[in-house]
Amino acid sequence: MHPIFLDSLDNHTLVITAGQRLSRALADAYTRRQCARGMQVWERPQILPWDAWLQACWEASLDTSDGAHHLLLAPAQEHTLWERVIAESEHASALLQLAATARVAQEAWRLLHEQRLPLAAIARAASDDARVFAGWAQRFSTWCDGKAWLDSARLPDRLIELIHAGGLALPRRLLLAGFDELSPQQAALLQAATAAGCDVQQVEPQALRPPGMAEVLEMQEQFPVRPPGESMDGRGRALSG
Repeated sequence: MHPIFLDSLDNHTLVITAGQRLSRALADAYTRRQCARGMQVWERPQILPWDAWLQACWEASLDTSDGAHHLLLAPAQEHTLWERVIAESEHASALLQLAATARVAQEAWRLLHEQRLPLAAIARAASDDARVFAGWAQRFSTWCDGKAWLDSARLPDRLIELIHAGGLALPRRLLLAGFDELSPQQAALLQAATAAGCDVQQVEPQALRPPGMAEVLEMQEQFPVRPPGESMDGRGRALSG
């Protein structure tokens, strides 16, 4: 990772990554950077994958009375509910693999919200499969709303509502790393964060790549490797014993 990017991370910055693997890579790179600078103690940077950030935001919102009235379903709970919705539909007898159908419906529901497509348009589609899914989705949504349950596909939209209502604290700065393209739902959530005063920035791809040789030499000049046992004075100069 580029040292300038790593050095820009502070207590007021949260890095949101496109996936768990990049989060681990950034955390490891930050640790190596601090070691190269001769640091012995440092605060861990805030680095979370997108889904983990959504989960953290929801947990933080539970301090408000409004958020406490909703239960965020786990993926397995969502899947079980989709299975029940499908099993109780008139089309259940024609299905050979209920669990597999529930997984497909769950994924379609997620994509529908990511792209911010109206369910009514799906219901009017020419495809029989689309209309069947729309019926299942309506039943799933009604069931969740009646029980005050919140599914992961609609979590970003709920967080947008909380941000607009002032019910969600945000960091001063959000850095997005590893996102080739944002979905309309993601963009809407980040726009809400920006409107609430959060500085949202996209990390350039070159900042996530290892530095070139010239940058490595500059780092070595700035932060020379000290022999074991050698300490530094208050101005960063080596002290010989």
